[in-house]
Amino acid sequence: MVDIGSSRTDKDIKVHFYERNGFVQILSVVFYIIGRFIFRFIFMLLFGFRIHNIKNIPKNAGYILIGNHQSHIDPMSFPAASVHNFTFAARHTLFKNALFGRLISILGAFPIRRGVRDNFAFKQMKKEIERGNALIVFPEGTRSFNEKIQEFKSGVEIILKITQAPILPAVIQGNSKIFPKSRKIYSLAALGTMNVIFGKIISPEEYLSYPRRKFMKALEAEIRMLDAKLKSMPYYNCRGITTISDVMMHVINFNTTCLFYCVKVINFFAKLFK
Repeated sequence: MVDIGSSRTDKDIKVHFYERNGFVQILSVVFYIIGRFIFRFIFMLLFGFRIHNIKNIPKNAGYILIGNHQSHIDPMSFPAASVHNFTFAARHTLFKNALFGRLISILGAFPIRRGVRDNFAFKQMKKEIERGNALIVFPEGTRSFNEKIQEFKSGVEIILKITQAPILPAVIQGNSKIFPKSRKIYSLAALGTMNVIFGKIISPEEYLSYPRRKFMKALEAEIRMLDAKLKSMPYYNCRGITTISDVMMHVINFNTTCLFYCVKVINFFAKLFK
């Protein structure tokens, strides 16, 4: 079998990483189209999944999604609420196995070494964003034991400086009850509600003019404000389909996603056979 990417060695660990281009990119697009439909449906059915301010998501450009972190299912919940392919950094030891490395590469993961400045990972972030994909960053650094937003860690400023990509603030609530940090196995007895809200896009020109720490404090304040706004939403604690307007919101969200991906697939094949 021919590798459809590359591999690199890091401290005696062979890291199997495969670029999302060509056939891998097609597989990734197909996975996200199908996966988004399945996860949205399951989340809506079980948790009354609601997506607020979906219009704030940039349609034709990559971006960095800055979100809070509550649970293992956050990396599935944010993409389910969006319309893009996603990319994210994963510790390099997860890429030791060639098969698993191939799988998570298709899903958008790329290796990063923790505790050191990994220039390979930073270049990969920039490359994926330039392709029009979305990079998930959790500036809290770890999952919260409750619904409260934790203090942002340093290090995110380096990502922003290197990528110079638009920022989309986002908050998810409910996952800390559905699958909290303290539980290793999901329990159906813990059914709760799941809500996602997107803030307004922040352009690179806006944040590059700020002193780094000052901007991170402002970004943390923006996330906290979104969190408070989300908790004040009607039907925030209601599970399942509760109103006609809520049903219409999900229909519109789903149709918007389908239209977006139809255009993206057409553009991809038009460039391929040009």
